[in-house]
Amino acid sequence: MKTKDWFIIVGGVLFAYLFYKQAAGLNYLVYTLFVVAGLLLSNPKNITNKRWWLSIAALAVSLCSIVLYGSVVAWVAVLFSLLLIAGYSSNARASAVLNFIQSSLAVPLSVPNFFRQNHIAAENKRRATGKKTSSYGFVYIIIICIFILFVLLYSASSTAFSELLKQINFSFISFGWVMCALLGIFVSFALLKGRRFKFLDREETKWGLPLLAPLHPLEGEHAEKNTVENKAGTLLLVLLNILLLVVNSSDIAFLAGGVSANQNLNYSEMVHQGIGALIFSILIAVGIILYFFRGKLNFDEKAKTLQVLALVWMLQNLLLTATGAYKNLLYIDIEDGLTYKRVGVFFYLLLASIGLLFTAVKVYTKKPNWYLVRVNFTAFFIVLIASSPVDWDVVITSYNIKQAAQKNEDPDIEYLLRLSNRNLPLIEEWMNKAAADPKTLRQYKAWEYNSLAEKFTNKSVLFNEQYAQKGWQSWNLTDHNNYEYLKGLNYNKYFISLAGTETIDTLTTPINNGYGN
Repeated sequence: MKTKDWFIIVGGVLFAYLFYKQAAGLNYLVYTLFVVAGLLLSNPKNITNKRWWLSIAALAVSLCSIVLYGSVVAWVAVLFSLLLIAGYSSNARASAVLNFIQSSLAVPLSVPNFFRQNHIAAENKRRATGKKTSSYGFVYIIIICIFILFVLLYSASSTAFSELLKQINFSFISFGWVMCALLGIFVSFALLKGRRFKFLDREETKWGLPLLAPLHPLEGEHAEKNTVENKAGTLLLVLLNILLLVVNSSDIAFLAGGVSANQNLNYSEMVHQGIGALIFSILIAVGIILYFFRGKLNFDEKAKTLQVLALVWMLQNLLLTATGAYKNLLYIDIEDGLTYKRVGVFFYLLLASIGLLFTAVKVYTKKPNWYLVRVNFTAFFIVLIASSPVDWDVVITSYNIKQAAQKNEDPDIEYLLRLSNRNLPLIEEWMNKAAADPKTLRQYKAWEYNSLAEKFTNKSVLFNEQYAQKGWQSWNLTDHNNYEYLKGLNYNKYFISLAGTETIDTLTTPINNGYGN
């Protein structure tokens, strides 16, 4: 077998060793370095590829984030970066979005492509040598899998053989581990040797061609079509500009009048449903702009008014996103603080604003529609990488606890306990203060507080038990620090005495609920 084939098999075994029954941590760093090394060995020209190195830089940021926090955002950032790097390794000239699509298609199609490429390699060898050959590369993998299967069967049937395996430390191999290794082989194959769809590369060269002005004035049917589109677009954008002006004016007037918590408003509906409709309207707006400015109208002197109306409409949409962001800020201030949905609203609005700005650039500079797809994907990728170093669970928890203290209220601990384990020390600090002086509690009744204390205790104990069972592969700094912080706690101190009442005023002493150190 070729070096790359061995690399793929080793990658599968390494994948299972690193990820089977493990959490996010150092395993992502080790496997990613392995894949990057394989890509460099298979294509040394990557060293001179500027875009490849930019993707490596993005990967480095996301890997640092996952080793620090092990968060889902960091995991997604690592995945996107790795797919981009694999794409650029096979075509340095393609755009980021196309390379991402090519690599994304290669992963689910890795199984049929694996057997297809081995069949093609065998056929090429047969034609070159004139001899029939059956030395498919996948035969080696099948042999290894059958061998491991019989090892498992014999270990189940023979106690002595099973004990021997334990002594040589093969006990980690199980059916699940073998399946994970097979998954790792196909993932490694997709990243290192995945099939590229050449017709997509050819199509992109057409999509990216600059728009050109017609050499001669349009005549006949073409001129009439251009005129109709110009008039229809102008009328539509005049109406939409007037409509959006009314919407923006009413929103600004409403917000200028002041919004308070005492008003009879459904803030969740005002923000979430309103933002959903806003994002959808912006997508339709961009689609309309792309339709009218897809070709000849870009160079029609009679379409200047249409161009101005399109730019004004996009500016009004930007104003709409600004008022949407302000409504979200009000919602955060008036309600119970930050949540992932409320943070997500800011990101949706940021990406929508970026899309509107690039649409304006596309109209003004007469770029092809594919330009908008390319730059928006790049903007999304940059925002994703920039957000990965932030531990959002900790940010949300810290903000909500501080905001509740400033408003002389209790934070929504029920929601905070639904987040990841990374915020447990912050919740512990709040519960420690509340248990030490129950009179500081405001909304929570005694039984409600003790219910939260029990949920916190159960979650902390479960986290410690699960973390202790993980290997070095799952190590990340936050989980390690949290484990050290939580493992010596006496959870009894977080429970408070009911003292025969459901009100907090008479509560002064902790109770023993059976949770020791």
